[in-house]
Amino acid sequence: MVALELAVSTFDPKTRPASKLRSAGASSREPLIIISILICGTLARFVSEISPKTLVPFDTESHNVAVSLAATGRFADAFGYPSGPTAHVGMLTPLPSAFVYWLFGGNSPHAELILSCWAAFLVCLSIWLCWRLAVVLDAPRAARLAAVAALAPLQFRLEMNEGRNLENNLATVILIWILLELAESDVNVLTRRSLVLIGVSTGFLFILNSASGLAAILSAALFHKLRVPARQWWIAPLFMVLVGGSLAGFWAERNMHELGAPIFLRDNLGLELALSNYSGAVHAADPSAAYFTRFKEIHPTSMVPGELDARGGEVAYYHALG
Repeated sequence: MVALELAVSTFDPKTRPASKLRSAGASSREPLIIISILICGTLARFVSEISPKTLVPFDTESHNVAVSLAATGRFADAFGYPSGPTAHVGMLTPLPSAFVYWLFGGNSPHAELILSCWAAFLVCLSIWLCWRLAVVLDAPRAARLAAVAALAPLQFRLEMNEGRNLENNLATVILIWILLELAESDVNVLTRRSLVLIGVSTGFLFILNSASGLAAILSAALFHKLRVPARQWWIAPLFMVLVGGSLAGFWAERNMHELGAPIFLRDNLGLELALSNYSGAVHAADPSAAYFTRFKEIHPTSMVPGELDARGGEVAYYHALG
């Protein structure tokens, strides 16, 4: 939102044409420097995190669903086989890893290596897009370079392990691309095609990761208020609703059939609230120990087979926790 506010408040098409901003840095060596930093960051990630010990499945609910999709075609078994149909993770989250597991197998080091490459690529692409956004906003060159150098070596384990099976890296790329598209557009160069792309991407992002999607929706709304002619206000919202509504409707119908409830996104809000908001988390001497104690007490992955069904099933259990 800060980036978008800077864009719409400082971007004057008469004095700072978009074509000039888009070409900023292109005539210098700055893009090569950025690429070199990103290559170094990628190599550091592989040196730090890729080994025979790490090229094993990262046992998460999303990984379990991806394996189930690859092996049986069922969106199921988030808490291990045979925990049954689930909406614990979003409908799009496990699809990339499921495709790789379908090709190479769910316990293949080759699959984990490919997913690690995918994760590293998305992280570097998101940093590249951040740099492009800084160029469009005409941030000082030294600040742009310093920002990329600071982002390149962060969060190796989170990105390369959990990032193999979760949607966070991809959601970050799409969100930054939407902000870049908004910042590059003004009333003189804004096209119907760009508004359609913004709407489609925002709707898709909301289904992929609702928090990122909400940020994109708010950013697009601010942009529409300040930059889009009233006669074009309908374009992006229409395609956002069409894409997001179609995906959510398909998912809700599936969940009604499989789980008995029309869940549009995920059903685990009650669990997340129960993990984060409870008395034991207040002034805990060891916050990490308190969290994992609570996790083992209530999370379905810690239950014995059949216990979740005995408590009413996934949806009823999460509602009770909420």
